[in-house]
Amino acid sequence: MKTLHILFLFSFLFLLTSQSCKKKEKLPEGDHTLYCYIDGELFVPEGDCNVASTMPCQDALNFIKHENDYFIAHAKNNEENINLRFCILNWEEGKFYLSKNNGDFYDLSNNNAAIFKDNKLYISHDNSGWVKFEQASPDGDTKGTFEFTLYNVEDSTDVIRVTDGHFDD
Repeated sequence: MKTLHILFLFSFLFLLTSQSCKKKEKLPEGDHTLYCYIDGELFVPEGDCNVASTMPCQDALNFIKHENDYFIAHAKNNEENINLRFCILNWEEGKFYLSKNNGDFYDLSNNNAAIFKDNKLYISHDNSGWVKFEQASPDGDTKGTFEFTLYNVEDSTDVIRVTDGHFDD
């Protein structure tokens, strides 16, 4: 009977420790990084696309800061067929809510987001998400977080949820 209790105890401890030792996903840290979960799947763009890089751009992560007029994050991963972009006007430290994208992936008319995935364009609607700048500098480091829900331009019942987004230019 004592052997049975010991066996049960070891089995319980094994199950407990094996659940807590799950391999965690490696998330990028530091300058020039961005990651988020798109419908629960980790999205991490890699590479850099700028004037000095080889064209055409393949996988890329690009931040565009035009003084305090606008901030754009553009992340692309060809293997996963995902192209993500968000634009915030008059950016500074604080939280900015998204507006309806005009149906153009490169919309610069308001605070908005878009994803081109599997040959479909998904866009932000009014108050469908936010971008928060924890640090904002046109000449220095800018970092923050974001979450949004985007809607297929051809079928508004088809949505993509972007969660736990982080960026650091």
